[in-house]
Amino acid sequence: MKDMWLIYSADENWAIGKNGDLLARIPEDLKDRFKALTINKTVVMGKKTLLSLPGKKGLPGRMNYVLSRSEDFACENAVVLHSLCELFEKLEESNADIFVIGGGDIYRQLQPYCKGAFVTKILDRFDADTYVDNLDKASGWVKTKESDVMHSIAGIDFQYVDYSNNNVKKYGE
Repeated sequence: MKDMWLIYSADENWAIGKNGDLLARIPEDLKDRFKALTINKTVVMGKKTLLSLPGKKGLPGRMNYVLSRSEDFACENAVVLHSLCELFEKLEESNADIFVIGGGDIYRQLQPYCKGAFVTKILDRFDADTYVDNLDKASGWVKTKESDVMHSIAGIDFQYVDYSNNNVKKYGE
């Protein structure tokens, strides 16, 4: 299996969403970072994240795996899986890096197996209902890179912060 990575945008409180949507849309991040990192790769998401995407279907130019408890759920341009065991069996066949793209429950379940994280830190605080672990305080996680602060055309200040996980687990451990 190739390396697995977390990728998300989070505010100063490590919030990532509200009511099934992103806290803020940063066009530069979606185009220049998210797309550049995930194109021609494998992405893993939950059903709610898939349903928040344009057209409610898998992202083009990527192998899309969707975790869902619904046995009858199906969607265009994605493979629906029903357990971590099924997911890891499929990922064993992957020749491309794997990016976990949401949502909160999926991040929590897969974080221990991720080699690192690509975080877009939004330099603001939002009303939110979905959070991820604060990687600055998480055991084994180390900040490896931090960009200068950038200003989005959407009026949002942000920076790219990359992390490495020194305690990566192998599935089944």
